[in-house]
Amino acid sequence: MTKEVELILQTSTNYPNMITLYHKISPKNQAAIRSDLQDNCSGFLRTDMGKVARGRKRFWLKYVWNFRYKKLFQGVSHPRLEEYLSAIDIEYDLGVVSYADKGTTWHRDGTFCDYTAYTINLSIKPVEFGYQACYPKCGYSEQNLEAPKEMRLLMPGEIIKYNAKNPHITVNNDPNRWSITLWKLKPSLRDSVTSFSLTGDEFDEVRDESAGVLF
Repeated sequence: MTKEVELILQTSTNYPNMITLYHKISPKNQAAIRSDLQDNCSGFLRTDMGKVARGRKRFWLKYVWNFRYKKLFQGVSHPRLEEYLSAIDIEYDLGVVSYADKGTTWHRDGTFCDYTAYTINLSIKPVEFGYQACYPKCGYSEQNLEAPKEMRLLMPGEIIKYNAKNPHITVNNDPNRWSITLWKLKPSLRDSVTSFSLTGDEFDEVRDESAGVLF
């Protein structure tokens, strides 16, 4: 039996250390958001070729972080979704919207983002979310690399808040799962954000450029 399978068998309904249940979306609003994404955003989806989530479909919300050029570019604007996120007091600079039956490998989020992340689970069935609280707080501190890896069932409509720099994983995805992960930019990047726009093929090229290096 692999360690991955052992971890999955240990999945509980309790939150691992340092994960907070931030909000629970009502079933009515879950259905409305899924329908809106399906009807209005499916055309933005691109295949992720990276090692963390190879094969999933996703697009960047508001801004794209391009790893090759280490620059921000314009992402997808979705006013209705942004209005909803504002209504539940989630402050963020950019995000990734994904649609996939594929999970991720263990990973930490990239250097472009600050420590706090939010994940919005819009699955139909529960999925499994794993977390290792190496950083005991939602910020920089001395790491405990021996912290246990814990698994939890992430229920439909749950929004969790956690330290993006701690290792985490998603497994046993719902085949029709939409999910949204949101971050604040790290301060040095946040201060440098300016208005810009890209169109047509240039926009697609930039969006696809970052497909393999999301984390």
